[in-house]
Amino acid sequence: MTNVPVFILSRDRMSVQHVIEWFEKAEGVERIAILDHATTYEPLLAYYESIQGTHQIYESQVDDPYTQFVAACRRLVNGMGRFMIVDCDMLFTGCPTNLIPYCMEALDRYDDVLKCGPGLWVTDLPPTLPCLKQVLATELQWWVKPISLDPTWFEANLDTTCALHDADRAMRKVGRFMRSDSPYMIRHLTWYLNPANVPEDELYYYRHAKRKGWHAHVLEPQDVSEEWEVPFWMGRDALPRYAHLIETAGKIYRRDWNHNAVRNAQWTQPTT
Repeated sequence: MTNVPVFILSRDRMSVQHVIEWFEKAEGVERIAILDHATTYEPLLAYYESIQGTHQIYESQVDDPYTQFVAACRRLVNGMGRFMIVDCDMLFTGCPTNLIPYCMEALDRYDDVLKCGPGLWVTDLPPTLPCLKQVLATELQWWVKPISLDPTWFEANLDTTCALHDADRAMRKVGRFMRSDSPYMIRHLTWYLNPANVPEDELYYYRHAKRKGWHAHVLEPQDVSEEWEVPFWMGRDALPRYAHLIETAGKIYRRDWNHNAVRNAQWTQPTT
């Protein structure tokens, strides 16, 4: 199997160290490169100095990290082959280290898939998370459409969180994205921060970042006082660990959740 380069998008967050160390032990990694977006946090700059001889560090001043960084990655692989893009605030603890080969096999199997990656855990989010309802309402929509031939994969939107890209397919205007089910899943570290005890690097990031994703606003209080009642329903074929969350999110946000489609979908029993 061909190894692939891993590009980590980073700015002012020390969590990039965890991501680097995880991929240093992972299978299928050709090299690790950091695409830094104007970091000024001194401890992170010092860490960069310590790994200069081991990993490449590219600096960028772009204002639109997603489109510019993805384009930069394609250029770095000469527009050919595959590469993985990862955000620096991902927690890989518990994810199998053969994640890249697993994603490679999925891209080999589905030639209409442009990129695929691990799913995001949402079942253990802390109730103190200020944007809990927004996270659930956004993320749960990606667990209702399993791939027909392999229900361990789901059609889902993917940005830079963590995904294996195929540069040869990147120019297509039509194609699918996929996220994996357990155990190939990771956590969005920001969602697990304690708003009353935010680490120094996160405080620095928030104070200096020009753009902040809605999901990352742990410092901005929101209304979480509403009683969080979880209806007990689990359709016979529904995936147990998501069924009640989908129902709850649908009621709270009045989103157009297709509950019949959820109940009738062919789900697999989770392994964890």
